[in-house]
Amino acid sequence: MFSSPHFEFRKRGFALPLTMILLIFGTLILLAVASQLNRTANELNSFKTVSEKQNVLENAIEAAGYILIQNSSLEMSSTWSEIEAFKQKISNHSGIESYYWVQYLDQLTSETPCIDLSNYVNAMSNDPSLGNGKYAFDIYAYEIGNKYLITASLKDKASGESVNKAGAGLVANAVDVYLPAVKFAASDRVFSVMRKVGGGRGNPKIIGDMIYGKAIILDDVNLLLTDSSTPGEIITGSLTAKSVNIDNVEELYPGWYSHISDDPYTIYQKWVKEYLDTFPATALEIILNENYNVPTVDPEMTFIISAPDSDTSPEFSIFFNTSGLRIEYGTNAFSVPATAVSENMINIKVMGDAVIGNDPHKISPVTGKYNIAVYGDVYINTNISYNYLVDYINNGKGNSPVANKTKDVSVTMISDMLNESREDVLSLAAVGGDLKLLFGSSSSTHGNKTIMGNLLALKYEGKGGDVSFPDIEKAVKGNGHTPQLFIFGALTAYTFDKDHLTPDLLNSIVAVAGYFDPSQSMDFLNSSRRIIGMMVW
Repeated sequence: MFSSPHFEFRKRGFALPLTMILLIFGTLILLAVASQLNRTANELNSFKTVSEKQNVLENAIEAAGYILIQNSSLEMSSTWSEIEAFKQKISNHSGIESYYWVQYLDQLTSETPCIDLSNYVNAMSNDPSLGNGKYAFDIYAYEIGNKYLITASLKDKASGESVNKAGAGLVANAVDVYLPAVKFAASDRVFSVMRKVGGGRGNPKIIGDMIYGKAIILDDVNLLLTDSSTPGEIITGSLTAKSVNIDNVEELYPGWYSHISDDPYTIYQKWVKEYLDTFPATALEIILNENYNVPTVDPEMTFIISAPDSDTSPEFSIFFNTSGLRIEYGTNAFSVPATAVSENMINIKVMGDAVIGNDPHKISPVTGKYNIAVYGDVYINTNISYNYLVDYINNGKGNSPVANKTKDVSVTMISDMLNESREDVLSLAAVGGDLKLLFGSSSSTHGNKTIMGNLLALKYEGKGGDVSFPDIEKAVKGNGHTPQLFIFGALTAYTFDKDHLTPDLLNSIVAVAGYFDPSQSMDFLNSSRRIIGMMVW
């Protein structure tokens, strides 16, 4: 069988070269893998070091903020000669966060008085949270308006060389005199940490939620946290709820969560009664079959606006502008000049459905003080802003300074808004109806809906009580912002999105407790300092 002319015996010595080739090839592969593993290990060690330095600097800023909070007698008796280099380091970083922090830093020079907090923090530098004695800190606090800006940089204690890390924090005076940002009887929304997922400096794409203030939800609450986040990043105040999906929450975050033991329906009925009791019993009924003007306002009077008896399902149009308020039915209107409600609040009940505004992309400035209960559905077909805060909604260049911003920028803006004078007031309720928020067709930044005031969707006589989003699917078109609802004031509802239209469409909710609790008195309240924002580069 081996006599075939196509078969040849292998030459002696053939296996040795082949074996050597395979050994050399295998050795090269092992060397390459070892080299890659070494580089990977070095990179991981580098990342670990960078992460450690970032955490240390964040802890140092928190420590400085705490010192500033606890010691109101510290004086602006120092200056910092390296502030210009610090500013340059921050401005070299791209991103909207850096842009807004630079706006604060640009107000500072080497001659600007400040508080030197370096010695206070360095005295604690042996603490594990501050690096176990490996680092030294240069930390200063500057007073800017009603806030304190903390600048922080890091040095290697052994060599004295500067570490390529810088940080800043904001401390502001705050008073807790606001109604909870949200009060829901029930909500299925999963609230997640607010974060940026794309977009540029002027047009970031934001997902996640932030409730800036207290929240009361008479139901189970679900929060979606990352490994490094805390529930306080989603709800900055306290949470009162039936339950929350965090194990050992009361032990891990003392004072943040309170369990509801009372009957939720009884609590909700109390909310409804408390609001309806804000309307004076003395009433004047007006049938809008002719124009009616209100030259002066009696705060102890309730105006009841009705349609002629022939209309069993009336729909009114409500318009806010800098001149005041107009409630229209057909060609007739109930008009309130802004001058009449600059000091006194007007109380109005509208007996029928109502549409607020006529363009979901425009702004309706509330000028004056209004308490309006609509006995029916309320369609919010506009953005509602207090007139004194309009610049936060539209900067004159077609953009909103508050909408679709990162968490740090949002917190800074919110603090500024809360510290503005409260010139205008709005309570707007759908009694026995739903609050229907209209977004309209979106192509750019129109995926944002901003509403200011004390907003209520009250289930009454078995009807209504939902905050709904009937056209939210239109808000996802185009390449602009991710759809966001920004509420400044308070939001009370029996249910929130009971039809489940928003989980995949409304990417972000920011609710700010910005409605002054009428049971409180500013005269008897002392403000307290709080850390409201921080960034490390």
